[in-house]
Amino acid sequence: MGTNHNTVENNLLHDGGHIYRHACGIFLGGSASYNTLSNNEICNFSWDGVHLGWSWSGTNKTLTHHNTVSWNHIHHIGNGVLSDLAAIYTLGQQPGTVIQYNHIHHISRNNGGYGGWGIYPDAGSSYLTIDSNLVHDTEDGGLHMHCYSQPHDDVVTNNIFAYSEACQMIRGNQLDPKEGLHVELERNIICHEKGRLYGGSWTKDGKFSTDRNLLWGHGNECSFNGNDLKIWREAGRDVNSVVADPKFVDADNRDFHLLPDSPALALGFKPFPYEQAGIQGNSRLQKLASMIVPREKELVERPTIGAISEDFESLKVGQIPEVGSVYIEREDAGIAVSDEQAASGKKSLKFIDKPGQKHGYNPHFAYYVNWALPGRKVIGKFKAYLTEGTILEHQWRDWTHSPFVPGPTILIGGDGTLAAGGTALAKVPHNTWIEIQIEYEKSTWSLQVIVPGETTKRFAGFKTSDDFKRLTWIGFVSAATDKDIHFYLDDISIK
Repeated sequence: MGTNHNTVENNLLHDGGHIYRHACGIFLGGSASYNTLSNNEICNFSWDGVHLGWSWSGTNKTLTHHNTVSWNHIHHIGNGVLSDLAAIYTLGQQPGTVIQYNHIHHISRNNGGYGGWGIYPDAGSSYLTIDSNLVHDTEDGGLHMHCYSQPHDDVVTNNIFAYSEACQMIRGNQLDPKEGLHVELERNIICHEKGRLYGGSWTKDGKFSTDRNLLWGHGNECSFNGNDLKIWREAGRDVNSVVADPKFVDADNRDFHLLPDSPALALGFKPFPYEQAGIQGNSRLQKLASMIVPREKELVERPTIGAISEDFESLKVGQIPEVGSVYIEREDAGIAVSDEQAASGKKSLKFIDKPGQKHGYNPHFAYYVNWALPGRKVIGKFKAYLTEGTILEHQWRDWTHSPFVPGPTILIGGDGTLAAGGTALAKVPHNTWIEIQIEYEKSTWSLQVIVPGETTKRFAGFKTSDDFKRLTWIGFVSAATDKDIHFYLDDISIK
């Protein structure tokens, strides 16, 4: 039957994750139902505050369901140690589960990582009711809805999502569910000082609805997944929502109670006494909780990998590489495994770039390593199939400095001109596989360009800064900004 019909109430859970980093405050795993978690204070953990479920599917039957997580005060979670974490995390479909009246703030993750979220319905999370929660001051988003493994029938209403350092509402992964409405977002207050409200894959044809929300960017133009409000509404989103100051009592000091003339009230928002979240009726525990000092954020760097050898043959078409990180702004300008071209085998990594993106360096793909360079030789190879108009930048970086120190760098322009250090070196053809080889040792690097049917071109004597002492980032950037282009990479080797 699993763990069921338990109440976890009025506890102070703090300072976990020092030895086992993935420890969390309360864990309800793969078989735990009809439990109530209420009025707990959970803080200073390196991973999740509350974890619900252990199934990556929105269609398969689950043994974790009908749980209630309410009136908890969850704060200072992550502390810069790990990635992919949240104050409240769910996985798999969970009918009857309610997340309500929680106060969540100060959620962070490690340097260079991802996922310092407030509430995070991960893969397949379905049938969730997320209602009347206050979530503010998170690193990566107050809410992250992961659009993977067919999540459906989630309802997010009457919440306050405010002052995330990134977007307030994030919809992760570029795959829409095959069936069913993913999520309904209504009567929420979504507020950002920098004007970015929706980010990720809230696409115009996505299976979600969002309306009657109060939206505010502190006077800045609000961004709706990269669109302005007019375009967003033309797609049927937030048609009856209002862009206006929510009129908090004192936002600067994080008093989120509403003044009587708040426009949120006219939209049907129902104020809730979030100050009642956490321990109640136990003065001794309340005093202890007030004495806890937020754990100092640890400067833990993102975990790194060893030698890289990737031909993409073990991955599925449409999949994002398991090693390395993909960075995109729009669903239609992304990076994924393809079987349209291959240098060897049947698959490669396809880049699609389109004009109109905010950053010219998107989309891009990077490996994170952590290799000390003195006394070490590094050899990098990759094959590329470039179409006309492709602008490909390949660079090695030392991110132990701010700003980073560049290492070996090449740029292939839209006409096929390959350059290093601003000097044109060679012309490479389009629509055929070419191979690039870079060899680095003792602040010096060399380059080979191999084109089928041609003599190998060799260039040497390139120098890097003396500050380039550690290789931490190896990137492939699609730098085209005004054309619709695509290209492919394969047989990447860096060792």
